[in-house]
This record gives sequence, C-alpha cells and structure tokens, in this order.
Amino acid sequence: MKNFLFLLAFLVSSRVSFAQAEAAVTPTAGQKQAAEALLTALQMENLINQSIDQSIQMQLANNEKMRKYESVMRTFMARYMSWEVLKGPLTDVYAREFTEPELKELKAFYLTPVGKKALLKMPMMMQQGMAIGKSQVEAHLPELSQMIKDYDRKHENDFLKD
Repeated sequence: MKNFLFLLAFLVSSRVSFAQAEAAVTPTAGQKQAAEALLTALQMENLINQSIDQSIQMQLANNEKMRKYESVMRTFMARYMSWEVLKGPLTDVYAREFTEPELKELKAFYLTPVGKKALLKMPMMMQQGMAIGKSQVEAHLPELSQMIKDYDRKHENDFLKD
C-alpha cells in the first residue's frame, strides 16, 4: 500500500508542474498528430495496462491484507489512470516536448527491430530501476532519519526568528 500511496502522492504533486508546463507551450495540430502516432507506435495503451497491473500486483504481494481491495484498486486505476483518461494529456506532453520532425523520427525508431526490443524490455527495466532505487533508499533510511533529526535540532529555534 505504501508504494501505491507514494505513486498517487507523486501524481498529485506533479499536477502543479504539469499545469505550469501545459500553459507554457501550445503544440501545433501537426505535433499533436505526430505525438499520438508515436504513442500508438509505443503501444502506450499496453504499457499503461501492464504498469497498472504490475503496480497492483506489487501492492498485493507486499501486503496480503490489501487482496480484498484488489477490485477497488482496479476500479480506481481504470477511472483515473486508463489509456482513455491519459491519452490526451500524454499526447500533449509529447507534443510540447518534441517538434513534429522529432516525433516522427522517434516513431520511426520504435518501429525498428531494436526500437521494438526496447519497448518490450522497458517495463521490466523500469520495474528493476524502481526496485534498485527503493533498495538504495531503504538501505540508507537510518542516515536520512539522523539527518532529519540533526536538521530539526539545528533549526529548532528558527520559528522564533520569523
């Protein structure tokens, strides 16, 4: 549940920066069309579905008590994290970050054999990367805890200065 809540907290906190980025650049119709074609080539719908399933399965594996909530978690994720919900915003993200020619070049790459292999390997590599990051943080939590205590001790009287 902790990882699931972390993911949700990250998504919520990302909304502010997403809204700022959204307002900064208005993509052209060509960029949007090329971005949508790229997302289709990336098989983004399948990647999203796999990510949702892996996230839920990880939560269930980490906390057996959550098993009774599996259908609730799946309903929630389908409501707010499905391809239908994310397609427009993701298209806009790609369209804002890449030019139309760059989007077409990316699509061409992902249609090559090595691009297709990268797509197949990406979810597993992302999961392994997240596991590495998680283990790094967990291995050093006592140090973080001490750093927080030291900071609090050093700044305990700062509220009096304001």
